[in-house]
Amino acid sequence: MLLLSTSFLSAKEFTSEELPSDKSPTKKKETLLPLKELQTFSEVFHHIKTSYHKNISDEELINAAISGMLNKLGKHTRYYSQQEFSKFNVASNGGRTGTLLPSVTSERLLSQVGYIAINQFTKKTPSEVITHLNQLIQDHDTNRLIIDLRNNLGGVLDASVDVANLFLDKGLIYSSKGKSIESNRKVIAESPAIFRDITLLIIMNRDSASSSEILAGALQDNKRAIILGEISYGKGTIQTVFALRNGAGIKMTTSEYFTPNGNQIQGKGIAPDIILDTKTLTPDLELSIFNDLPIYQAYLLLTTKIKKK
Repeated sequence: MLLLSTSFLSAKEFTSEELPSDKSPTKKKETLLPLKELQTFSEVFHHIKTSYHKNISDEELINAAISGMLNKLGKHTRYYSQQEFSKFNVASNGGRTGTLLPSVTSERLLSQVGYIAINQFTKKTPSEVITHLNQLIQDHDTNRLIIDLRNNLGGVLDASVDVANLFLDKGLIYSSKGKSIESNRKVIAESPAIFRDITLLIIMNRDSASSSEILAGALQDNKRAIILGEISYGKGTIQTVFALRNGAGIKMTTSEYFTPNGNQIQGKGIAPDIILDTKTLTPDLELSIFNDLPIYQAYLLLTTKIKKK
């Protein structure tokens, strides 16, 4: 069987989740600064500097004020110091303190069924999926695939979009709504999908979140895959990370996303086609992969019911 290159086509439009913004924001209507409130802030700052019993640097005070302001916006919004932002950029590129970590593992099952687990979405995830699936096709003539998204808390949104585009020839991947023009978009799959003929089944649990839910919702609503497991976490907002001039950064929610059928993800999650409680089960592949009941159940589905479709 002809193998495919690890290069791939991306969807027509995409944005990033928890990824530094490379472009300057579109010029918007100028916002007037709240002078009275800023004067109050200046007074408080002055009293702390002149009367508080301990010395606190200007930098510490300003950083604390920024963090407090961002914390008011919700748990997904935060301030990164220069050191934290540097580490964040390493993690977003698939590494930890300079060490590259794989985001995808795979196993061969029986009856031409393959298994791929995506533990997080990084920039390298789409190419890793292609490499693993190509190897399964070459070695075992795989034509049916289990994608395990259990305990995948998300990561880079563009990566989940590109993975969806590997299997979708057409159709909406997700839509988003927000305050800015850039935050309101529809992301469409672009042909050709290089793995269009692979039959898919997704396993999820309550700790599958964010980018995992984007991928699962796209494949489910486009009738490209069925989902086995639990209702997912329900994290349906997009965070954009903005780099600041001093080397620090801020992350804030800029929009909310929806599945192709218009279903809200935030607070609701993705509902599986077949419910299976996985809370007492282990995904440990060092035992036998068939000791993991969801994988065994997915295998049975792929070799019986789905095979007949």
